[in-house]
Amino acid sequence: MGTLDGKVVIVTGASRGIGRAVAQRFGRDGAMVVVNYVQNAAKAQEVVEAVEACGSQAVAVQADVGHTEDVRRLFRTAEEHFGGVDAVINNASISIFRPHAEVSEEEVDRVFRLIARGTFFALQEAAKRLRHGGRIVNISSGAQ
Repeated sequence: MGTLDGKVVIVTGASRGIGRAVAQRFGRDGAMVVVNYVQNAAKAQEVVEAVEACGSQAVAVQADVGHTEDVRRLFRTAEEHFGGVDAVINNASISIFRPHAEVSEEEVDRVFRLIARGTFFALQEAAKRLRHGGRIVNISSGAQ
């Protein structure tokens, strides 16, 4: 089927945008894809269906990667569903589109919880669980 047959990839923030495109590309290349999302189950299911239309397998998993227990559950679900994890694409992100002077402390905490803590704890979980030869890709943006 593809160059990634039998590989399992977790893509965080996969229900839209870059994460969606990444998940679909992995599906076209034969990988089994864990489509992570936070709020929009319908959009995540669309990604699952797109991956499956390529002949690959996928599962949508609701998890807020800003919360460590959700990160652990995301990895456990991938292992239970597909038998292991070969790659993690840390793509989940959030932006606040207002002047800095108007951003609240709670909003800043939410951004840092997701982007800094979420990425760190996904890396930590990946370090414990990735199969030999596994890969981690972190996607970031210059947007502020």
